[in-house]
Amino acid sequence: MEDELFECRRKIMREIAELRKEKGISQVEMSKYTPYTPHRICDIESGRHNVTLDTVNTMLKVLGAKLTIEKI
Repeated sequence: MEDELFECRRKIMREIAELRKEKGISQVEMSKYTPYTPHRICDIESGRHNVTLDTVNTMLKVLGAKLTIEKI
């Protein structure tokens, strides 16, 4: 179960990192619109930091995106 949660978290953060890059926003620029330093954003995106939904939501708002849940 822990492995599944870890992989889910990593997948979400990879998607956020990809979206940030697609929009041409650097980690430094992202840090200006969030309470996170560029170093912390790097840790978050790489999965080295356990994120909350609040963190995900904060980052997604800057990117003009939202988290959705899909039934499987």
